[in-house]
Amino acid sequence: MEREKIGSTKLAGMIGNSKQNITRWANQSRALPPEWADKIAPILKTTAAELLLVDTPTSYIERSMPDPDLNLITRQLDRLITEIASMRDDMSVLTAIVMRLDGSQSALLQELRATHSQVARMNDRIRKLENSET
Repeated sequence: MEREKIGSTKLAGMIGNSKQNITRWANQSRALPPEWADKIAPILKTTAAELLLVDTPTSYIERSMPDPDLNLITRQLDRLITEIASMRDDMSVLTAIVMRLDGSQSALLQELRATHSQVARMNDRIRKLENSET
């Protein structure tokens, strides 16, 4: 805009957009959409590609991100490690309970089969006795 001596208000009027958007695009606090770059380029006697590839020393994202708090990250990581260890211990206990219940269920099933066999043999004996009496 400076090269062609066009103000943001005038450029906004020429392309049908707001002065605020033009200012944001010029300051690179917002990315210039390609469709608007196509409209602005002929007015500024440049190409849309040139407008879209403006290099800045610090991008908008880098300017807006605070430095990370490494102490906070370390505390959170320690907390997560402790929670994972606790969950691992809980999983071991629950696995032992399931194994015990599985063993109990297997023993119960085996007893049930043995009882069923005893009842079936007793029924056979009773039938034989009933048939021999008649």
